[in-house]
Amino acid sequence: EIHLPVILRAAGARAGMTVREAKRVYSHPFPLWYARKWLKQQNPQAEPIDVPSTSEAARRAARDPDGFALCNDAAARRYGLHVIGEPARAKVPNITRFIAVSKREKPGKTPAKTSLWFSTTDKPGSLADALEPFSRNGVNLTGITSQSVGSFQSYRFFDEMDGDASETRVQRALTELGRRTLQHALLGSYPVEKVSERDATLLL
Repeated sequence: EIHLPVILRAAGARAGMTVREAKRVYSHPFPLWYARKWLKQQNPQAEPIDVPSTSEAARRAARDPDGFALCNDAAARRYGLHVIGEPARAKVPNITRFIAVSKREKPGKTPAKTSLWFSTTDKPGSLADALEPFSRNGVNLTGITSQSVGSFQSYRFFDEMDGDASETRVQRALTELGRRTLQHALLGSYPVEKVSERDATLLL
């Protein structure tokens, strides 16, 4: 798991273009939302156009002399765009989580996270009962997603937690989880890397 800060640029195809004169701005819906205040201040008349990705935004901006993209430096370079501005950064950092998948054993690196799923019956307290061992053993859950199974008679939960499955406290929690649920399966443990903003500018 890699946490990568995303630094947005306003980038257009025409050299000398300014944000204020643009008629259209292309980006994925989240960057458009993230930079909404800056866009309103700089050019409230520009038409926001949702596209599937910031890379696609750069591709479209490269063909539109009156538009620009909100994208990262790598996408701007790839499509030959000129950086014409940088949106003011919000108080909440713009960080994207990437998952690197490999058939090899996980690298021996900390900190780590562990993913698993389990299913419970549909009755009051079943989820709370299943999660109690994690709290008691000092295991921090960082995410939980639910999914109904069959005709809503049971539920499956996908969980993420801090820690490696080889740690004693995690093993204890998982053993107790198995006694309290209908089914459960460990999906694996993996290292977590948080890339600094400085390094992100070099990567992107």
